[in-house]
Amino acid sequence: MSVSVGQRVQSMIDHMSKGEIELALSDICIAIDITSQKYYNEPNSSASCYKRFLKENIWMIVVTGMGSLITEAVKLPFTHKDIKSDYEGYCTLEQIIYHVMRCGLIHGTGEESKIIWNTNVPLAIDKDQNLNISPSFIWGLALCVITCPVNLNERVGDYCWISMATFKYLINDLWGKRDSVKNMIKSQYDVTIKEC
Repeated sequence: MSVSVGQRVQSMIDHMSKGEIELALSDICIAIDITSQKYYNEPNSSASCYKRFLKENIWMIVVTGMGSLITEAVKLPFTHKDIKSDYEGYCTLEQIIYHVMRCGLIHGTGEESKIIWNTNVPLAIDKDQNLNISPSFIWGLALCVITCPVNLNERVGDYCWISMATFKYLINDLWGKRDSVKNMIKSQYDVTIKEC
């Protein structure tokens, strides 16, 4: 019997409440897999489908997971054996999420991820070239799943909530509603999100 996207998000929420970051990340990475397949009407999971979904939603992931930063692209001087960096030695956040977070957890290679969950910084590369990232980043990943139109009929527990900036929403009020996040960004930061 398959596990629904809503059940994956609920499991992520439960793990986050216990501080089980890796388990929460694993749940949301699988939820992104399922969601991206449905969203693009693809028969199977693929790296291109997954990363395309992340790229389209990076603005939402970043603003939720990193505070007041609003951007449509993030490139970092991060090196990892599973990532092909560009000619300047940079890679995208989508590459890190897919190749290091998703594949590293789901395929269970047990190799050094070079990712440190750090509550003190939203995003930084340390002196040892590790990517330090806030655990709230996982909530950003969750939000792009929750607000995707193909997940409109999913549900979690009645009192599960997510916060963005000064806003706090019941998750069940957000399923399939990307415009709610755009409205929040407009209200909070006076920035209009326009998508192609």
